[in-house]
Amino acid sequence: MKYIRFYKPATNDLNVYLQDIINQLLHIKESEDPVNVKLFLSKYFEHVVNGTHTIHREFKYISAIPYNRITFLFNLWNAFMPLKDKDFTIEEFYTIVQLFCFDFPGEILSHCQKHFQWRQ
Repeated sequence: MKYIRFYKPATNDLNVYLQDIINQLLHIKESEDPVNVKLFLSKYFEHVVNGTHTIHREFKYISAIPYNRITFLFNLWNAFMPLKDKDFTIEEFYTIVQLFCFDFPGEILSHCQKHFQWRQ
């Protein structure tokens, strides 16, 4: 994530991660699977630093703070780079975006469609 090292997190950013960690640990506790908390925290923040923490996450989490939005877009960019010479309809593009965020709002892409040319 060398392109986003300029980002300076705010205090609120850390609160988002801490709340997410608590929710995930509570979910794991409900399933009664043993968890190594040190390893869990290490892996969690490793994903945050690498920018992979927004893959397969809900839109609320992705949109919560600027860093998450940046990493989500960076991951989409990397996914589409090998396909840069392909034309996609807005529906095809949306289907691929949903692989990264299952509840991504379709209205966002509809708004983009109004401002950019998309193959029909």
